[in-house]
Amino acid sequence: MSQSKSNEQVLANEPWYHGLLPREEMKVLLTQRGDFLIRFTEPKAGEPRKFVLSIFVGITIDVSLASDRHL
Repeated sequence: MSQSKSNEQVLANEPWYHGLLPREEMKVLLTQRGDFLIRFTEPKAGEPRKFVLSIFVGITIDVSLASDRHL
């Protein structure tokens, strides 16, 4: 079993885990300051999926300026 598959199985029952969720849909779910979720990225061809922690802090940022931070 791959590591990402076992991580996904552990997270599957958590209310803040949303699996493979497009960024556009994530923005609809995060509406209150402090809202957060964990999702998988939509990978580019040949790249592995990554976990992403998304948090609503009450401001909008240009995501092109944000860097990847992996746990």
